[in-house]
Amino acid sequence: RLVMLHNPMIDWLDSYDKSLEENQSSTEERYQRMLKTNPKFVLKNYILQEAIELADDGDFSLVAKVFEIAQNPYDEHEGHERWAEATPSEFKNQKLSCSS
Repeated sequence: RLVMLHNPMIDWLDSYDKSLEENQSSTEERYQRMLKTNPKFVLKNYILQEAIELADDGDFSLVAKVFEIAQNPYDEHEGHERWAEATPSEFKNQKLSCSS
């Protein structure tokens, strides 16, 4: 069973190595292309909840920042790098309802 899980990854890595040989672009060129294709920020529920809680207290600064990030997800947004990282474990696997 373990072999079944590894074979697709090995096949993909072999395919990727082959495409790198054929492409001949530099690591830096691939990195720059990646930055233009993959957003640094993807808004998640815990980020929105943080903004909502501040807004409930009358502070809409984080709502404005979330809106800015949503419009420019490829930019750096200094001071909010933690939102570009993996979801913190305490916020993973939360179940939400549209009625909540």
